[in-house]
Order: sequence, then structure tokens, then C-alpha cells
Amino acid sequence: MTTHVINLDRYCASAEGVRGRLVLGTWGSYGIEALQLLLGDGWAGRTVTVVFHGPKTSAGTTVLAGDDGLVPVPQEATANAGYGTLTIVGVDAGSQRISVDVPYVVQSHAPVDGAQPDPTPDQWQQFVAQVKADADRAEAAAAKLPDPAPADTGKSVVVQSDGTYGLALVQGGGGGGTGYNIGHGLKVVDGTTLEVDTAEKVEQDNTLPVTSAAVYVEVGNIDALLQTI
Repeated sequence: MTTHVINLDRYCASAEGVRGRLVLGTWGSYGIEALQLLLGDGWAGRTVTVVFHGPKTSAGTTVLAGDDGLVPVPQEATANAGYGTLTIVGVDAGSQRISVDVPYVVQSHAPVDGAQPDPTPDQWQQFVAQVKADADRAEAAAAKLPDPAPADTGKSVVVQSDGTYGLALVQGGGGGGTGYNIGHGLKVVDGTTLEVDTAEKVEQDNTLPVTSAAVYVEVGNIDALLQTI
């Protein structure tokens, strides 16, 4: 496809790198030419359309610009040889900006037998087609995303959101929350609750916190020992 860059600045519109009239191919040719609109000052945030008045035609053909500013030249714009104009219109919630005309020419050739193109859809049909295309692209992009990796059961936990005490174990990546690694001094009880891992006896090489019961037993042992002295 041949793409022609159109620069827009407030009311000015000009074909980039073109002296004189923009050439949009030969009459009867279609599906080949396109415009790339570069939206400058005064055009941001507007819904943009291009109105083509082809040679030897009185009615204009309106084409809705894509989100990327690309506008295919409709077959009506090049149906006849001669001179035509295109005009860019930008609309937002409270205003409308219309550019000056950009003149173009459609070159001539000898008569030929060729296929008859379908008429250009109206603006509503163009809008619906664009929305569907955007939805299809979004769906295709989502399908390419990798599936989330499951949580490592027994190692990752999440904070419960129901106000209960403790930490709930993640099962196969289900649920949400902040992940943690279970380190030394913690343990999972019944596969659902994280608790402090404690020692039931006081020993010389304790690396875990001892329970109050273990402390009570140890104090009792010391008291019994003192009574023998």
C-alpha cells in the first residue's frame, strides 16, 4: 500500500514532500492508496474523519481515521480521472475543527475492463468495524499471555482477609495476597495456618523459642535442685 503523510497544524493541512497536487494513482484503481495523518496542534483528542470529493462527483465520501491515524483512500475518491479535494474534520465534545482542502489528482489511462468495487461503508459501519478490530486485537494479545505460575504449596502463604488470626496457605495459586517464604521458627498447621514453631523442652542448643510450659518445668527443676543444696 502507498501511504501519503498528511501533516495537520490547527487549520493547515499539507501533504509531506509534495509540491503541487497529491497524486492518488489512476482512475479505477482502489485499495492501494492511504493517508497517514500526523495530528499536530489543535487535533489531539478529537475524532477525526476525512471527506473526499472525487473528480466529477458532487457527493463527498467520509472515512473515519483509525486510532493510528491511518485512512484508506475510498474507491469513490479515485473512480474518475481529474482533480479532487480531501478535507480533514476533527470533533470533540464541544468543538469542531475543519482543515483547509488538500488538492489531489487522479491520473488518466485508456479504458480497461476491471472489477467493480463495493461502496464504502457509512461512518457508523466504519466505527463498528474499528471497535470489533480493537476487540479482536485485545483478545489475541490476551491469548498470548502466559498462564500464572502456581504457588509452591507449603512454602508460600497469603494474609487472610476475613479478620482471622494467622496466615492461610496458598493452594495451587488460588486466592490472592502477599506471598512469603516460611523460614526457620515457623510451621504450617493443618495445611492452612502458619504458627510459630516452639520447643517443648529447654535444652542447651535450643534454636527455637520455648513455650511457657517448658519454662515452668525448667524453673521447677531448678527449684528442686536448690532444695538439695
